[in-house]
Amino acid sequence: MKKELQIQFPHLTDDDFDTHESDLYVRDYPGIAKYVRSKGIKCTVFISQIDKRQWLDLPFQNEEFWERKCGSPDKKTQT
Repeated sequence: MKKELQIQFPHLTDDDFDTHESDLYVRDYPGIAKYVRSKGIKCTVFISQIDKRQWLDLPFQNEEFWERKCGSPDKKTQT
């Protein structure tokens, strides 16, 4: 999802993202929540304790977490 958001919203930098376990956090700029929800992904809004700005929490959308936990989606299971 991070890569997809960076394509759709080119102004986003790595500083606009953070993670916790499987959740992806992204700063809440105009249009991002609407785009995420249009993809069928639920997101919640929160105010960061660190920068006092509004962020979105996208549960289970941290692809790097899932790649570490389950392996790359590009790898095929060998039988």
